[in-house]
Amino acid sequence: MPARGEWRGTIEVLPIVDHEESQPAYPRDAPLHDAVPVKRLRDWQEASPTVELPGELRGELLGGVLDRSVQDLGSPRIRTGGGNEFIAAGAPWFMTLFGRDSLLTAWMALPIDQQLAPSTLRALAALQGRKVNPATEEEPGRILHEVRRNNWRR
Repeated sequence: MPARGEWRGTIEVLPIVDHEESQPAYPRDAPLHDAVPVKRLRDWQEASPTVELPGELRGELLGGVLDRSVQDLGSPRIRTGGGNEFIAAGAPWFMTLFGRDSLLTAWMALPIDQQLAPSTLRALAALQGRKVNPATEEEPGRILHEVRRNNWRR
């Protein structure tokens, strides 16, 4: 490389889980706006309710709060292999299903999205305790506190 030159490169890391290579969420050879997560967020935002207020009131009052809420809730949405969606507890450490947190968030988001609560309930029900396991504190009927990616067996 010549002095003061530039070089750009891309490193793409694709995890292999159970001998299956994951597909990239943001393929390097496709425009960002075509990525599946970007499309899902855009579709969700477009389907969310809007508030019409005159002039300056929109940015300062209910319209601005609603717009920001839709934006904030749309980003940490996760979809399970079974197609259920839920809101993750928070980035970066808690981008996962948290029983109480995800359920309460879905409940509070009912004015924006009525499908999120039943979808969250289905995701939790699929992981509901079935046996007694002192090591994981699993008990029949118990709703999990937190799940990590390697626990998405059901």
